Amino acid sequence: MADLISPQELYRRIAAEEPTTIVDVRTPEIYREGHISGAINIPLEELEDRMGEIPQDRPVVTY
Repeated sequence: MADLISPQELYRRIAAEEPTTIVDVRTPEIYREGHISGAINIPLEELEDRMGEIPQDRPVVTY
């Protein structure tokens, strides 16, 4: 089971430059309107097929 983190914890990780992969699962159109800096866009309906694109050597946060 995945652990949940708060937005504040994610912000702390980003500010501390902790290696974290951020995956934005929203549509490309919504992603283009604004997203967390450094996040990669893999729409939810493509996630299963694109799991190989997500680094496994660091924590992964999806939103």
